[in-house]
Amino acid sequence: NCAAYNGTQNFYSNPVQVIRNSGISAALAAEFCAKAKVKNYVYFASPESYAGGVSLGFTSIPTDEKVPLVIEDVNNPRWSYAASKTFGEVSTIANHHQFNLNFIILRIHNVYGPRMGYQHVIPDLIEKFKNGNTEVHGVDESRAFFYIEDLSYIVFSLIFNKGIKNNCIYNVGSTKEIKVGHLARMILEQMGLKLTINPMPSFTGSVSRRCPDTNLIRDQVAYKETDLKQGLKSTISWYLTNSV
Repeated sequence: NCAAYNGTQNFYSNPVQVIRNSGISAALAAEFCAKAKVKNYVYFASPESYAGGVSLGFTSIPTDEKVPLVIEDVNNPRWSYAASKTFGEVSTIANHHQFNLNFIILRIHNVYGPRMGYQHVIPDLIEKFKNGNTEVHGVDESRAFFYIEDLSYIVFSLIFNKGIKNNCIYNVGSTKEIKVGHLARMILEQMGLKLTINPMPSFTGSVSRRCPDTNLIRDQVAYKETDLKQGLKSTISWYLTNSV
C-alpha cells in the first residue's frame, strides 16, 4: 500500500486531503487486507513520522527503526502527513495483532526519479531552474536521496524472495547525505546552467537532517545503490523532455 496524498507543499495547503488520503485510507486498507486474508501486506511508511524527534534533539542520525514517532507541533499543518503515516503504521500493526495480518512496513527515505510530480525537492528545483527561478529553500538542510529503480528492486525482492523476515519495520534509502545547496548546484551543472542560487529560509517544521540506518534491510536484500549523479541525469532528462 503506497497510496498517499504526498508532496511537501500539499502538507501545508491541503492538510485535510492529506489526512483523508494518507491516514484514513491506510487504516481502511489494512483492515480490508487483514479480513480478506491477504498473504503479504506491504505498507509504505515515511521518515516524517520520526522527524519531530530529530528536531527536538533526541533522535540520533543515522536513524534506526526503533526510534519513537513524534508529532512536534499539532498546530503546524505540515504534520498532517507525519500523523497520517504514523496512523498507517499503527493500523497495520493493530491488524496484525487482532487479525493476524502478515506485514512488512517500509519507511521510504527521499526517493526520487522520473514521473514523481513536482511537489518534491528535485523536480521542483528542475522546474524552477528551467524557468530562471533560483530560489532554494533550506540550503543547509541535508537529505540522503535514493533512486526509484533501487526501491523497486528492494520491494520486489521482499515480496518474492524466500526467507524474508516479516512482521517488522525496515528503513529503505541511502546513507549518503548531501546538503540541499550542494544538490541544487549538481542539478544546475547537469542542466548546463550558470545561475547563482538564491538561498531561502527552510519551510516551517522541516528537519535539518535526515539519514536512515539501513542495516536491517541490507541483512534481507543485497542491492547496489545508484549513484546520485547518474540518477539525477536520468531524472533531469525525463523532466526536460516531459515538462508541462
